[in-house]
Amino acid sequence: MKQLKCLFLLLVMFVPFLMQAQTKSLAPQKEGIMEQLLLKVALPYRIINDSVAVIPYSGSSIPDYQIVIQRVSDLCIIYTNLSEVQSFKDDSLVMHHLLQQADHFDLIKIGMDQHNDVYIRSDAFIDLLNSKYMERLIRQVANVANIVAGEIAQLQTNALK
Repeated sequence: MKQLKCLFLLLVMFVPFLMQAQTKSLAPQKEGIMEQLLLKVALPYRIINDSVAVIPYSGSSIPDYQIVIQRVSDLCIIYTNLSEVQSFKDDSLVMHHLLQQADHFDLIKIGMDQHNDVYIRSDAFIDLLNSKYMERLIRQVANVANIVAGEIAQLQTNALK
């Protein structure tokens, strides 16, 4: 009986430690998930570091630019900074056009920051992202960037006339 009580006390003391060790080892591994998704995407990419990758892109309005994929905590942010490849005037016509365009797209955000940098981006939770959806978002960001850059260039050209 005394041995049974000792065994019971030992079990009560060590079972919580064993359960903690098991739950820690069963936690899903999130390291490298972005690269795993990119491997299945049918686009060329370059890994910059654990949380950033770039995809080269070109279009009719922008001959050469990059789409950046960045993992921040549990988010995957896919974006491009149009101001790196095209200059934008800070005027009401451009701002009005950007606001109108932003209203046309559900998954894509179009914005201008305090430095007049125009960006196109889309965000998704990394846990809900698969390679097909990631590729779709990348292509949408790239296509919207090309469309918006062409339209703003045309607006600015017409304004000079």
